[in-house]
Amino acid sequence: MPTLKPKRTFVYSSDDTRRALEAALADRCEVNRTNMSQEIEGILIDALVPHDGGLAERAMTRIYYGQTGVRDEVAGAFSDAAAVYDWDSDTSDLRPLVELSAQQSLGALIDASKEEADGSQPVYHLATCWASVCSRLHHVCESDPGSREALSAAIDEGVARDLARALKNGNRGIEVRAFFDIALRNWSVLGGFTYTYRSLMDVVDLADEWPETARSREDLKACLWSISDARGGE
Repeated sequence: MPTLKPKRTFVYSSDDTRRALEAALADRCEVNRTNMSQEIEGILIDALVPHDGGLAERAMTRIYYGQTGVRDEVAGAFSDAAAVYDWDSDTSDLRPLVELSAQQSLGALIDASKEEADGSQPVYHLATCWASVCSRLHHVCESDPGSREALSAAIDEGVARDLARALKNGNRGIEVRAFFDIALRNWSVLGGFTYTYRSLMDVVDLADEWPETARSREDLKACLWSISDARGGE
């Protein structure tokens, strides 16, 4: 009887490969009392889809099911972090994701002049949250002026405030990567700060482009897997 289940033809690279794989699969089928299709599907899923029970599995399952994309998952991870970290929190373990975002956002821009149909400005929330990031950098400079963190913050506070003015003034062509670079250069100060992640979430959402390619998906999977591994597999 014909089956309605989806199918895909597999082409072996050589007769030796075919014999080896079919022999190995036959053994597994006999031991597990399954068929070759079940075994092949299980092997591919185990190899390609994370099963860490954490960030990587949830994100990549949604992506592979076509429910979300790379942009959605990066922004979602920052949104989740914003709910966890606060002013006095330790730095988070999401630095690898911020580093990946800096790479993936290269060349992307924000148009702060855009308005929604109802006249609202999507950039307003980002501008408000980024103002808090600027204040955080200033606070470090004042509270511990001789520290290494303060020296870095003193340099980047001016850059951060330039970005804040560009957002407030509705500038077009604001460089997306600049936000990530400031967060990374001041990680010990901003890595555990809720408004850092609220800002970065908005930056990802407002970027005029974000890569949705095989490479960007593989890089995101590897990044989230490394974070999950560092957490002990969640």
